[in-house]
Amino acid sequence: MTVTANTTVRPTVRFENLGGAAGTLAQIDVVDTSDSHFESRITINVQMPQIRVEGSIRAGGSGITSQASGLDLATVAFLISFLAIIGAAVYLAVLRRRSR
Repeated sequence: MTVTANTTVRPTVRFENLGGAAGTLAQIDVVDTSDSHFESRITINVQMPQIRVEGSIRAGGSGITSQASGLDLATVAFLISFLAIIGAAVYLAVLRRRSR
């Protein structure tokens, strides 16, 4: 399964009990295909018919933060330009009223 950057996917993992022990461990590896330094492993303790997650998926390394960034550069530039246009329109409207 491939997940693109800044997206969330909810995969469905199905386990089937083919006999033997009632409990087992399943390990899921998460790897960044562009940089192998970023990888994580989640361990799931499977007790049929219940499933309990023992860990969580985490990523670490440079450039990875646990919080989403606020505004990106393009959005900030757009907002500043929009406010400048509104300010210029208000200023010109005030000048037009004073000149009458």
